[in-house]
Parts: sequence; C-alpha cells; structure tokens
Amino acid sequence: MTNEIVAIPGNRKLIVKSNYLVNAEYNLSPIEMKIIYLMAMQVKKGDEDFKTYRMRIRDFQDIVGVDSDALYVRMEEIVQRLMKRIVRVRHDNGDLDQFPFLARASHKNKKGIIELKFAPDLKPHLIDLKERFTSFYDYNVLSLKSTHSMRIYELLKQYEKIGYRVEKVARIKQMLGIETKYRSYNYFKKRVIEQAQKDLTNHCDISFVFSEIKEGRKVDSIKFVIKRQKKIEFFNNRHWNPDEEHQALVSQMIEMGITEKEAAAFVREYSKAELEEKIQYTKDRFKEGKIRNSGAYLKTLIIDEVEVVSPIEKELAESELEKKTKQEEIKRQREREKVLLEQFTAEYDAFRENLTNNLVENANEQDWKDFISYAKKNSYVRSRLFKNGEIDLKNKDTQFWFRVFIADERLPERDQDFIEWVAQQKGYYIQGDEGNFRITGKQRSLF
Repeated sequence: MTNEIVAIPGNRKLIVKSNYLVNAEYNLSPIEMKIIYLMAMQVKKGDEDFKTYRMRIRDFQDIVGVDSDALYVRMEEIVQRLMKRIVRVRHDNGDLDQFPFLARASHKNKKGIIELKFAPDLKPHLIDLKERFTSFYDYNVLSLKSTHSMRIYELLKQYEKIGYRVEKVARIKQMLGIETKYRSYNYFKKRVIEQAQKDLTNHCDISFVFSEIKEGRKVDSIKFVIKRQKKIEFFNNRHWNPDEEHQALVSQMIEMGITEKEAAAFVREYSKAELEEKIQYTKDRFKEGKIRNSGAYLKTLIIDEVEVVSPIEKELAESELEKKTKQEEIKRQREREKVLLEQFTAEYDAFRENLTNNLVENANEQDWKDFISYAKKNSYVRSRLFKNGEIDLKNKDTQFWFRVFIADERLPERDQDFIEWVAQQKGYYIQGDEGNFRITGKQRSLF
C-alpha cells in the first residue's frame, strides 16, 4: 500500500517518536532529516505496519526551499545517501541496536516522484506507541535549517512537561553524531547550543536558556531550562527571500564558480554558519595551492557534507591544546617538586635527628635539671613521668620526652631551619610552613 506525501505549507501534522528514537545516535543532513519527518508524519494511529510513502519532488521544495530543478538532479543522490545512514538506539539495560532508516527507496525520475519505506526495525519506535514517546507538530522542525537544532528541539520537547533537562556534553555530541567534531567546547557551544537556542526561539513552540555545569575547570554538563512559547506557524520556503548576509554568500559562491541557481539552493538548504565555514575552508585551500577548481571543490564539500575544521575552531582547538599542554606541564612540575621536597624532608629529618642524638649524648647536669623543671610544670608530662613525686631518668618514656625537650630548646625552629637548610645544601628556594612547602626557585650555583 502506498501513501502519498503532500507538502502543504501551514498544514499541522503530528509527528510521534519513541523516546528511544528521540535519544538515538545519528547525524543526518537537514534535507535528510526533513525526508524522515515527512515520512514519520504519515504514520497514523492504528497503523499496524509501515506503508510505502510517495513524495512529489515539486512539492518537497516547499519544505526545504530548494529549487525543484536542483532537487530533480540531486534527489537520487540524496536518497542513495539516506539509504546508507545508520541509527543507533541504546536501551535502558545497555543493549545497543543498529539499523538503517530505510528498507527501500525508488526514484521515478520521469514522474518526479520518490517512494520510500521505513526499515522494519523502526516499527517499535514509530507505530502503535502507547508510552515513552514524544510528539510534536511538523512545523516546529520543518522550518529549521540546522540538523542539530532539529535534534535539540526533539530532546527538549521530550522533557517539556518536566521543564528542564540536564545532559553531559559528551552525551549530547554522541546523540548528535558529532563526537569527533567541535573539539573546542566554546565552538561547540556557539555552533550547536547557541544556534539551536536562536532557531528554537524564532521558529518553535518551545525555547530554552541554558547553564553550564563544571567538573573542575571543564564544562561537563549542560542544564537546559525549557520554556513554552506562542506557537509559530510553518512558513513557506518557496517564497523565502535572502537577506543581505545570505545574498553575500550567494555572491561569494558565484564568484567561486557555482551557478546562481545552485548557490541560491545551498543558501536555502544549509545554515549560514556551515556555508561560511566551507567557503572559507575552500578559499584557504585554493590560496595554499592545494586545489585548482574552487567551485567544484566547494560544491563537493556542501553536497557530500564533508566536515571541515574552520579557522576559528582550529584556533580555539590550538588554544585549548596549548592551555592543556601548559596545565599538564604545571602538573608534571608539581609532581617533580613533590618528589624533591619529600627527598629534602627525609634528608633534613635525618640531619636533625643526628643533631638531636648529639645533644642527648652530650647533655649535662643543667640540661637534665631544666628538663625536670619543665616536666613538673607540664601536667601531661608530669602525669606520665612522675611516680610518688620521683622521676626515673632511665625510663624509656623519660628518655623520649627528654629528646623532645632538648630538641625544642636547643635546635632552631624547624620550618625556618628547613628552608635555610634546603637553600644551603640543595640550592633551592622554598616557601611555606607546617609541612606545606613549595619550590619557588633554584640557585644557579651552590658556591
């Protein structure tokens, strides 16, 4: 059985997906995402299995805003790429399912029609859902240009009733299929989170504000606070007129050898930031002499959705790498200092022990009298050493407390003496007290 997908601007249709599919891991292009949405919104309550969904290419341009002639040429290529896309679904028990989105696709070239059917594995995620599902109207996502914005809309829509969602940055990137992209958090925040915030505010029935949750200095998680807003109806992309910034992108692409029709189609289909990134990357490669035909190269980057590292991301990544390298060097330096200080402390303690032994061995009668006087005045020591008013000078406890007494009385204050000893014997300057020391410098010579 075949259902025909008719694109009617402003037509409100509900899309229902299991929460497992909402949280699945995949990365589609904007046009591929919209094909899946158009298919999903044809699944009706009571359906027992997937049907074959038929879509007229001339109607599809209303959804994606791409010239129909360009779509006729590219649709076979787009569908072929979508056939290869894999979705990864993780279950609560840790199980992982992997399967394609489509079971089959047929391109009726002369009729300008494509026929698509979902893969059977998607059935529990799109058909007869009674619990753990998320639903939203088509206009919320079909107006968006960024795949990431579409996915973040779904992720937040799932938690709309709760009012907030907290996710680790690593998990967000995993769900969006961009684990290896946007290595700089700041660039990820700008290109993905802040772009989605802007898109949802302008086009969707929910918006959000977010805050960062750190572990140490690193941003570990993001808290999204979800806000409902007045519903914004779906707009017709066919009559979309580019602003000055988008027109400038069209002009740049024309100068690089892309036709005006193709450039206009790219501007409608892809986000401004993504196009700017790929235009600049192509210009840099051309300037470096690594490519000859910048137009053909840019067209390949856009159509094949090649991920490029923008100058900004590269700069941020290098900055973060430099920062990380510096932090690691500081950590290694502190470890080396710790080892050195432990070594110095052990040697100094042995040195001080020898001085104490000499003081004990050479103690005179006055030293013992001073100790006995001290012991009588210290209630704790007196209770330990005196019995019936007498003290046994040969007792082990007495010998121990005498060592403590004579070291305190005859030797210099420990911390300051340790600082001076390290400088004189080891050639290092240190600071601190009560056992907490750090190395602040080193002498050029011990002599």
